[in-house]
Amino acid sequence: MIDRSARAGTAAEAFAWFGTAISVGYALGAAVAGVVVEERGVRWAFGVGAAIALLGAGVGWLRRGTLAAVHAPGDAVPSLASARSSGDRAADF
Repeated sequence: MIDRSARAGTAAEAFAWFGTAISVGYALGAAVAGVVVEERGVRWAFGVGAAIALLGAGVGWLRRGTLAAVHAPGDAVPSLASARSSGDRAADF
């Protein structure tokens, strides 16, 4: 989906930003979880984590139309062979 939604010629940058966002999310989540566990205990932290996960799932469910527009199930996905025959150097790696 990242490759399909990125502007032409910016796929590598789009994947880099995705990786950065995931890394920052992990770091912030670990920091907040540590503080919550120290202040309130493990059970309370587990409840907060479950609530955040449900919130994220709800947002994903509400945005499912946007995701479907980026990659419809019937879309053809180019194979590695077709990428090489088109001269795409990224397929060589």
